[in-house]
Amino acid sequence: MGALAVFARYPRLGAVKTRLAHFLSKAGCLQLHCSLLWDTVERTSALAVDRYLFLADCSTDELCELKRKEPLPAWKLRLQQGRDLGERLLNAHQHLCGSHRNVAFLGSDSPTVPLGWIERAFRRLSRVSVVIGPTTDGGYYLLGLSEPRPQLFEGIDWGTERVLQQTRQKVPPDDLELLEAWYDIDVPEDLTRLREELDCWPPGRAGFPDRSAEFLNRLARIQDQGGSRKPAEAL
Repeated sequence: MGALAVFARYPRLGAVKTRLAHFLSKAGCLQLHCSLLWDTVERTSALAVDRYLFLADCSTDELCELKRKEPLPAWKLRLQQGRDLGERLLNAHQHLCGSHRNVAFLGSDSPTVPLGWIERAFRRLSRVSVVIGPTTDGGYYLLGLSEPRPQLFEGIDWGTERVLQQTRQKVPPDDLELLEAWYDIDVPEDLTRLREELDCWPPGRAGFPDRSAEFLNRLARIQDQGGSRKPAEAL
């Protein structure tokens, strides 16, 4: 059985979804972050893998408190360890690869990525060592490994549009498979795209992100009532 490791920031007011701070209040950014995170956790709970949630910027006490607030019986909660994202990913992989050959890292900002693509990533890891799910902004929403590849976490300009390109350059083409590109939620235009996607969600398709949909519904109601570009204190 493989291991799925969801990587996310601890849900802290003023420290999450900061690229949307010009559009949402701090409380709104936190609500959005929580909606995306818990939708990702709930949706991927259906996958036949061992599941881990790695949280950044979080103390041990806060992790224990989160466990009490959000019971996640099928998930193991862990602290991210490292100075930057690359070091944190590397340390998490070293933690998991001793007991799992195939490990896939998944971000929490793509709440509608098809679950079948994640399942496909684990299947492909029987034939290649690296599977990447690219995002449309030049990063990736998924990174799957069937063996240690520490070079993938070194010399990367994290948080930029160069992440995918720099990562691909470190993998031989015949040992890499790319999934379809998807998007994550970083700017107001991404929220618009998410709303349009959910409005067209096929009936009966599993994995609907209820929390994210409810957040968008509340946001739409606030904008309709006030017409403000920044629904500051209402969310």
